[in-house]
Amino acid sequence: IQITQESFHSKKVTNKILMQIKDPLTLTSDALPDWIRQVLCNYSFVIPFDCRLKYFKSNSFGPTRSIVWLQERHKDELDRNRSNLNVTTSRAEEHHEFRLGRLKVDIVTVSRNLTLQQAKRVMEATCSRRAILEIQYENEEGTGLGPSLEFYSLVATELQKVEQNMWLNDNMEDTSEAKVDVESGKVRNSKFVRFSQGLFPAPYPPDSEPGRRVAELFHFLGTFLAKALQDDRIVDLPLSTPFLKLLCTSYKSCEQQENNTSQGEIVSPSEARERQVDFEKLVSLTSLESKPTITYGILKNEDFKLLFPTYASLTQELSHALRKQKRILHDSSLTEVEKTKQIKELNHSVESLYINFTYCPAKCYGYEAYELVDDGGNKVILVLLLR
Repeated sequence: IQITQESFHSKKVTNKILMQIKDPLTLTSDALPDWIRQVLCNYSFVIPFDCRLKYFKSNSFGPTRSIVWLQERHKDELDRNRSNLNVTTSRAEEHHEFRLGRLKVDIVTVSRNLTLQQAKRVMEATCSRRAILEIQYENEEGTGLGPSLEFYSLVATELQKVEQNMWLNDNMEDTSEAKVDVESGKVRNSKFVRFSQGLFPAPYPPDSEPGRRVAELFHFLGTFLAKALQDDRIVDLPLSTPFLKLLCTSYKSCEQQENNTSQGEIVSPSEARERQVDFEKLVSLTSLESKPTITYGILKNEDFKLLFPTYASLTQELSHALRKQKRILHDSSLTEVEKTKQIKELNHSVESLYINFTYCPAKCYGYEAYELVDDGGNKVILVLLLR
């Protein structure tokens, strides 16, 4: 039996949600029923993506944008009805159409040679404002959608450069000059990150200077993406599926998430906007000495295999060795001497690989090795140490 995702969709619940978000008074006063948030947060597979997207756009950016969203939807429906009926509307009728809650516009002038530092200053000046961000370039006429989309594209391009050291990269050779392989047509030594599975953050030791610099870039990336979502702009960033899982999951621990879900705690968009995350505190949570609260329990073995196929195959072999050890220990047909002998042989095969508790990245990330445990460089993995 072939079961598709659409098989779980509930048309009655979906239509009920659409009716609720089309009510102007309910939407703008943040008076949507609590059951809608509970269904969308805990049982999102029941609702189609199109309905969830409408809920997000209509209820996540304040009452002013909710009103504008309703008016835009109303205008689109009128245009569709007029086109179906072949009815033309004069400019005078469109001019006298009543509109409420027009959005303010912040026009910012930037240089054509855009840098991340300049983009950071733009975001710092406009991220807390509800107005639409529009970009104008120095010594150039014109503003509006075109230059603004180009600004988002330029910033996304800067974030994907290898020199930023933000992402995992398939090619970590000298990136000073891009070269094209004539036979394959592929770019070698490109100055842009090329990772087959999409963009995923590169690992850094906690409390390291390169790590803090990259953490600030990701903080800017979060502000940049939030502004793009608010203004409904498209950003060309090929993020990997595991990274999207991290972005779509709360920074709270999985245990706290389960407790909140069991207690029925659902945070409304207005409450979420009031809660501010301390950036320094969030960065400090990445320390190994603190409790695992950001990424713990979110990514699974299949995500690790997707990002690090070589390491994943190695850990799979170690897991196989661990299972073999358990079978030997629980085999009642073997004597203690035979068990000890077979475990020693298994342990020798694992020890011969000479794998220690050290992570060694590419040199471009600013550090050569990081010990995962105390004195990890001198500790060889044995079967008895596997968990």
